[in-house]
Amino acid sequence: MQKGGPPPGRSSTTRRASPRCSAGTSRLRRVCQLRGLASAVGSCSSPASKRPCRGRPESLACRRHGRSSVDGRHRGCMEPPATVGHVLALYPLDRPRAVGAFDASTRNDNLRVVDAGGRQFVLRRYRRNRDPERVRFQVRFQRHLEAYRFPSASAVEARTADPVVVDEEGFPWTLFEFVDGEHFDFSRPEQAREAGRRLAEFHDVADRFVGAATASLLEDDVRRFVATPRAVVDELRDAFGIPSLELELQNFRRRLETIAASLHPERLDALPAGWLHNDYHGRNMLFRDDAMVALLDFDKLERGPRASDIVRGVLSFARERRGSRVLRPVFARGFLAGYRERRGISAEELAAMPALAELAFAPYAAICRMLQADHQDPVAHILGDLQGMRETEAQCAALRQILV
Repeated sequence: MQKGGPPPGRSSTTRRASPRCSAGTSRLRRVCQLRGLASAVGSCSSPASKRPCRGRPESLACRRHGRSSVDGRHRGCMEPPATVGHVLALYPLDRPRAVGAFDASTRNDNLRVVDAGGRQFVLRRYRRNRDPERVRFQVRFQRHLEAYRFPSASAVEARTADPVVVDEEGFPWTLFEFVDGEHFDFSRPEQAREAGRRLAEFHDVADRFVGAATASLLEDDVRRFVATPRAVVDELRDAFGIPSLELELQNFRRRLETIAASLHPERLDALPAGWLHNDYHGRNMLFRDDAMVALLDFDKLERGPRASDIVRGVLSFARERRGSRVLRPVFARGFLAGYRERRGISAEELAAMPALAELAFAPYAAICRMLQADHQDPVAHILGDLQGMRETEAQCAALRQILV
């Protein structure tokens, strides 16, 4: 689904696989060592003994969390090969094996899988979005897109006639067909225009989807930020409030109230609404040359004002590079022109976009709790999001000029 991550680099810690490990397990362990994923393969279970097989020193630390773990099974790390093997056995593939990991979303773990015939797949474990029904909904939605020839990655049906497999710890897994391509190239304005064109097509096709959504905790309803700003901030304070965060939360509330004064709930409700991808950026799609060949990652899919999806796209494809907030007018206007080739954008939507751009970074309690459960620092996430809001606010004058 996604092309491989950073160039392989030999791990500073060498490990020797136990004789009880299978050849496939040893191979996966070696590949993950080479890719610098010290935590990607931890303990494995020997089929004969059912005892843990520890093929690494006790002092080896998880690179993602900086903690030592004997068996690598603390939450937030990729599952050991025994679990991967058990999951793969439930799919109708000929001797599949995991051969490496992708540098992909921080919300999920993604393994490259190859079968005996050389076909490639991506096996995804949903670390934060752990509701199997939500994952099934996302697969149904992707299949709807595919039925209308919108490019995505096809999910493989398991032997249970279900695309989702749930492991013993409750994590859902899905196997997707591999799509070859490259992420967005920030030097290619043609790709920015193509991304805008494809977002309009996505909105068109999504309008024909019939079926109720299973809610996701990965995205908050944008309406809450303008309808009940005090409640949004109080939830954060009650869950994660510490003295050093209080001033930031007070400023956050004031900013939400300022936004709500112009983008009040009635005005927001009047904007054209539909299904939103909600995470439309260059690492969630693949290109060949300047054509998009796959849109990926539907974890944040939900209904809302389409202007929110559009302005997020402008912020993502007009920036100078990943992590930058500086907008490039040529890329921004190209993205909007691509969108307008298929769908119009109303004056009301354009007027709401600067406020929606800021709200795209607004923190909320549910996602922070999910991060905390994944052994990440929710306070650091809140501070990072608030900084993102400030940086986006600083770009709003330039954004308004682009939207004219």
